Amino acid sequence: MAEQNPMRTDLPPYSFPAEENIHQIINTWSLESRVVAHNLKKALLKITTVVNDVTQIKNDIASIKSEIYNMKDNITQLKIQTTLTQRSLKEAHPILEAIEVKVGQTYGDIGSKIDALGHHLETRVDLAIDDINTNIDEKLNNLGRQDPNMQVPPPQE
Repeated sequence: MAEQNPMRTDLPPYSFPAEENIHQIINTWSLESRVVAHNLKKALLKITTVVNDVTQIKNDIASIKSEIYNMKDNITQLKIQTTLTQRSLKEAHPILEAIEVKVGQTYGDIGSKIDALGHHLETRVDLAIDDINTNIDEKLNNLGRQDPNMQVPPPQE
């Protein structure tokens, strides 16, 4: 590798610009510095917007974390309530079965009593109808005895 010479000889010798050139250079620098300042302001505004957006995102993430924590707490509460409900149902199951058996027995008893009552009523109605028929037959027979011209046929069974 070739060694580099600290003294460069390929550059032209430096010369100071004329006074009018100095004013032109200053104006150019001034214009350039204003453009740079304007661009820096725009960049700063963009950076501020990005920082605000990042802050908002951080706040949103914190809010979401809070909501997730609340959901987790709600799920834990639901698990506890479900466990308690399951225990209550396990304890209530034998009681409900006993009630079901008792209701079935009561239903059967009531059904038997209704059947017996229906049979009893049916028998009583049949007896009452027989009594009424007998009564009517007797009255018709009595009518025939009072009027000798009236013939009443005998009851048919």
